[in-house]
Amino acid sequence: MIDDATRRQWRRMFDARTAGPWAHEPGSGKVISITYRRGVAEVTHFEDADFVAQAYEGWPRTLEALEATERERDKTRNDLDSVLSSIEENLRTISNQETELQNAYETCRIAVMRRDEAREETDQLRELAATYTNRVSELIQMFTAWRKHRNSPLLIADFENYSRRHK
Repeated sequence: MIDDATRRQWRRMFDARTAGPWAHEPGSGKVISITYRRGVAEVTHFEDADFVAQAYEGWPRTLEALEATERERDKTRNDLDSVLSSIEENLRTISNQETELQNAYETCRIAVMRRDEAREETDQLRELAATYTNRVSELIQMFTAWRKHRNSPLLIADFENYSRRHK
């Protein structure tokens, strides 16, 4: 890359040159300013004269094109930095959302697990309630029978069987 001091030096040289357009003088190695009809350079090889004439016009344009390209590069670099910054922000947002989703999933998983445990406990309680309902029903029948037949040997045997079954 061309440093700023070199660029300024070239710009001063280009601005100080004799006004163009330029051409080489036919049959000689001289490069002349067509505007002033005077020579601005002389080359030892006739073939170089046309190149030098074109260089008088081309180098300033080349420097201008270089500067325009560098401005475009800087703008593109800034645009790219902005896009990369936006991408990084989006990635952070996605990462945060992913963490929130994982937390929500874990909360749901725990809630489902607790619901399933509660269902199992409810089923166990229903079975236990049914068992106790049956026992109470049997006890009511035995109590009713006891009232009628307090001293019956069959009633005493039924109670002993009940007591053995439900220890």
